[in-house]
Amino acid sequence: MRYLGVFLFIGIVLLQLSCKKDPQEVDSSKLEGKWKLVGRDFGLPDWKVDVEDGEELTFYPDSAFSKGVSKCSEGPYSVSGKFVTFDYSCPDKETLLSEGIQKWIFSIKDGNLILTPTFLICDEGCTSFYKKISD
Repeated sequence: MRYLGVFLFIGIVLLQLSCKKDPQEVDSSKLEGKWKLVGRDFGLPDWKVDVEDGEELTFYPDSAFSKGVSKCSEGPYSVSGKFVTFDYSCPDKETLLSEGIQKWIFSIKDGNLILTPTFLICDEGCTSFYKKISD
């Protein structure tokens, strides 16, 4: 019985040590500015591709965004922890993926804004990389 307690204690300690910490929350003011799509990663080895003349994504100080040049390309955005949510403001937004409210996981690493959609099923991954082009 004594050994059972020791093994249980060691097991709990190992579980605690093996848990990954959540990434640090990103300061949402770092999002503000104009970003350009420079790459996409489809999750498989060597599937990260460079994008030439990619779409622009702009975060405005008043919590509005514009993305791309389609007729439904802007609206308010909100940040909560590691998530940014785009709420497209157009009459036919229900025809968009996730009915025009799109939640993304975001991080900023090595000067790149990294966005991964939560509203798509991407078994291999579907991450977009943006480079800041102006504040």
